[in-house]
Amino acid sequence: MARPRKAAPNLPPHIDHTLLPVGIYWDPTGRGRWYVRPPHEEGYGYRKKTVAGPTARMSDLHAIMEARQGEAQRGTVAVVIDRHAESLAFAQLKPSTQAGYKDYAGAIKAYPLKNGTTLGEATVDRLTPGFIRRLIDVIAQGRPGQKPGDPAIPGYPTKANHWLRYLRRVFGWAREHDHVTTNPATGIKQVKEKGDHRMPDVDVFRRVQAYAKECSARGPRAKGAVPAYLWAAMELAYQARLRGIEVLTLTDAHVDGEMLRTNRRKGSRDNLVRKGAQTEEAIAMLRARRAAIWEKNGGGDSDPGRGPLSLRQPGRGAVDRGRLADCLGAHDAQCGEGRRSEPGRAVRAAQPETPRCDGYQGRQESGQWAQDGRDDARL
Repeated sequence: MARPRKAAPNLPPHIDHTLLPVGIYWDPTGRGRWYVRPPHEEGYGYRKKTVAGPTARMSDLHAIMEARQGEAQRGTVAVVIDRHAESLAFAQLKPSTQAGYKDYAGAIKAYPLKNGTTLGEATVDRLTPGFIRRLIDVIAQGRPGQKPGDPAIPGYPTKANHWLRYLRRVFGWAREHDHVTTNPATGIKQVKEKGDHRMPDVDVFRRVQAYAKECSARGPRAKGAVPAYLWAAMELAYQARLRGIEVLTLTDAHVDGEMLRTNRRKGSRDNLVRKGAQTEEAIAMLRARRAAIWEKNGGGDSDPGRGPLSLRQPGRGAVDRGRLADCLGAHDAQCGEGRRSEPGRAVRAAQPETPRCDGYQGRQESGQWAQDGRDDARL
């Protein structure tokens, strides 16, 4: 028969040591803590594992020991997450979403708590909204190292919000299926995330641009070749912070001496960008490419009989006099044939402010082009 337990000098006064569950022990050092002795991972001896602090109630200690006994773990964060991963709701998600949730699940179950346990071992019904709030704030703000000399853990606001949304979803599903009775993540507000800086560093951009320029010289049929205009389009987009559609709709009219005038979308205001040597080189390259394409098809920029064309839908129609080859277009519009060539992005002719034509004007809704000799040809 086991000897009766003796009360420790600093045992919490609300704990009756004669009613403690089997297998849980009190450590009187410091403020005190409750621990268990699971077998050591290396196969010999035991190790102490903290499961609760000095403020734990008798009911908490009994629940902890019940949760550590096989099927009695029902209702813990780890078990609820595993049940959700086996559910129909999880199976109906996209594969990419499932992969993301699996990453969250592994990190959440292994997240260490101050009492020496992990978040996966915590019982969902014993968690409070305040606990979830503090958890999300710690992840968003970061925290110092757990031991002296340990590096500080940086904050990740985006990660905190991802965890919050995932926990809210899992706990809500578990409540609907009677795995738990509460959802402590309900009503918790997300933290403010940092603005996403979408532009790469200059040195990184220059290396990528140099590689694109190298690949553009390989020829149209060579392995790894890219369109010759790609590096120039990259330069305009990077220097002027342009969207793709804003690069496509630049015209000669937007080049004003040493400045480049933007044509913003989505309500953004236009602005002037001072051109540097790289920008001048990109503009000159696009103009030279346009002139070469026009010259190849029987005319040039200075040909008075061939005005620039307003291109509505590349590759779907033609006019009886000349055409504008798409320097950055999805197709090359072949005059009279509608024949397609290599894919790319289009820098098309500017639309006339007042629809006019000299002897011919196609209908816009039919995909034809309207000719206006006064239009400024786009870069």
